[in-house]
Amino acid sequence: RDTVSPIAERQEATIEQVCLAWLLERPSIDGVIVGASSPAQTRRNAGADALKLTTQERAAIGERFASLRIDPTAGLSLKRRARLLARRLRDRLRRLGRGG
Repeated sequence: RDTVSPIAERQEATIEQVCLAWLLERPSIDGVIVGASSPAQTRRNAGADALKLTTQERAAIGERFASLRIDPTAGLSLKRRARLLARRLRDRLRRLGRGG
């Protein structure tokens, strides 16, 4: 919030809109899937497409988000996450058993 809030105020946008705009402007991201709990939130989120972040704003947000670790299992069901984590644990145990 300490990085994005001032940008949102300058842009007269919500924090969510600024974050979405940053994601949408990243060349490595083809699309963003966003959930919403109401039609109003959907309309606000759609407003992110109209934002044009400055080079400095993009850099500031990028620096802030660079330190965040993204969970690759986010969005998976608990059952699927448990299976994936169990598989990873099994693989690690196998490698340890082989001395590597």
